[in-house]
Amino acid sequence: MTGLPPHLEETVIFDGRFQCIQPRCGFRFSVDALLLAWFVLRNGAGGPFCELGAGSGVISALLARSGMADGVAVELDSTMLEALNRTISCNGLERSITVCPNDLRELRDVLDGDTFRTVVANPPYFPVGEGRVNASAADAGARHEFTCTMSDVLAASRFLLPDRGRLFLIYPALRLAECLSSLETCELRPTRLQLVHPRAGRRASHFIVEAAMREGPELVVESPQVIHADGTSAYGGWYEELLGRIEE
Repeated sequence: MTGLPPHLEETVIFDGRFQCIQPRCGFRFSVDALLLAWFVLRNGAGGPFCELGAGSGVISALLARSGMADGVAVELDSTMLEALNRTISCNGLERSITVCPNDLRELRDVLDGDTFRTVVANPPYFPVGEGRVNASAADAGARHEFTCTMSDVLAASRFLLPDRGRLFLIYPALRLAECLSSLETCELRPTRLQLVHPRAGRRASHFIVEAAMREGPELVVESPQVIHADGTSAYGGWYEELLGRIEE
């Protein structure tokens, strides 16, 4: 993509089939975003959808490219907003995704409640006071809960989702018990759970969870998902499955 300001750059994935614009320095999307998009799509989620803390827009753009319509991408940081708008534009998704430049803790002022079939979030992973804080303010805010906590994300989701609407989250495995307890407190019932392992035989690094607003089926615990194929640095079959979905 030409004409980018020096603080942004284009990242191309899926052998050139998908473009993302993201900051040259600071927070950049990782495999977590791709895994979450894959999990949402393979479990039949539909639009309208809302992504909380959309960053550079990778997840929203992948969902829209796969046929999920009427997306709203919520983002507060000015640099990430610039990248988000450009990601939407370079993928031709201006009619599919609306950008909401707001704090997710204040969505009652700008969005209607009970209106989204699906809410998606790849939120900050670590509570303030745990782990090393990045010197970059944007990176620190994306990784640590300076601007929103798990409770804030769940409260926003509860406001946006109607009965039986679905929420999808990815978090580090060490926060699994906390997340499941917090979901129940917010009347969001966990309905599907999958542990993510970097390689076969390694401990789980993350989990992905689906929850339904107020009611839903019993919790299904999926087979563990391995990020990298055995003995290689290549991604496993989930990556090819995600590519297939954005090409449908």
